Amino acid sequence: MSPITSAKFVNFTASPSLTARVFNVVLFLLMTWAVILSSIPLVLSTYLLLLIVKALSSQGLVQPTSHGHWYVHCDGSVRLDALECGECSEDIESEKGHLQRVDTSASPFKITFQLQSGRSVTIWRDSCDDEQYRQLSLVLRQWEMKQGANAPC
Repeated sequence: MSPITSAKFVNFTASPSLTARVFNVVLFLLMTWAVILSSIPLVLSTYLLLLIVKALSSQGLVQPTSHGHWYVHCDGSVRLDALECGECSEDIESEKGHLQRVDTSASPFKITFQLQSGRSVTIWRDSCDDEQYRQLSLVLRQWEMKQGANAPC
């Protein structure tokens, strides 16, 4: 497999991430273990355990993958195509936007970017094909380098 050195855009489909689920379970177990083995009073321990369970059941302890068919261009334009999700209760509508901020500090595991609309998008490494993930990382790094410069991508 040859290394990807340049890309103007990337099309990919993000699916549920096993890594995000594993991180959720590990964090849940660590937090539960810490509360149970600590010298915190029983009443407070029960309350903390309920808060941990509530956080895990509502949104999870780590941000899940943003599902859908994504198109990301190195000029910062982003498009999410409509997707009917069998696992979730709501359907995701088509959405267009522009990049505002990119976080690649945890790129071995996930990439997070924020759109100008305020929506935060997380793509875990195992939620799409490895080649598409590397292309996404490259496109987002090109966009970051281009900020402040009037250079074409």
